[in-house]
Amino acid sequence: MLKRFTAIMMILGLFLMVTNAQAQLSINKGLKAGLNSANVSVDPDQNFELGSRTGLAFGGYLEIDPLGPLGVQADVLFSQKGTKLSQGSQESTVKITYIEIPVVAKLSIPLAPTMTYNVHAGPALGFKLSEGFDPDQDNGDEDSFKSSDLGLVVGLGLTVNALVSHVQIDARYTLGLSDINVEGSDFEAKNRSLTLLVGIGL
Repeated sequence: MLKRFTAIMMILGLFLMVTNAQAQLSINKGLKAGLNSANVSVDPDQNFELGSRTGLAFGGYLEIDPLGPLGVQADVLFSQKGTKLSQGSQESTVKITYIEIPVVAKLSIPLAPTMTYNVHAGPALGFKLSEGFDPDQDNGDEDSFKSSDLGLVVGLGLTVNALVSHVQIDARYTLGLSDINVEGSDFEAKNRSLTLLVGIGL
């Protein structure tokens, strides 16, 4: 818990520090919100079926453009992931909530004087806030999933500059790279999610 708190505070501190550098760099910051269509892949295959689960994703972003069309963007997102599991007539929903910190490199391409298209990619680090099952499963105090996750983000975006602010629309796919199952499980499980986000500059 202390590690998660420290990481979150470091990111928030970074947001505050770079605000003072806006005169030297092109810096944009704002809020964003959207939806995840999340799932989990397993290896080897198991005798149950997995389906997508829809969850919320929202938080803040900071974008720095030091080299014109090339930039870096970091997000801090509350992100609901998991999957729907069915085995015979039994169905359940796996719910895993993370604080997710994607840091992506962006290549921006102007489409019009007030509109820019971008492609972006980079790593995403997740810190688990909670996990659960619906209906509930009695696992005692033991966790079923690890406290952190590492993924790779790839996506497309559109930025529209308005009179007093700008609006971002991002569609991204996050490919889980690490096994989220706790040690001792007989199969690997990795997060997968398709996310649509809409952001507004501050």
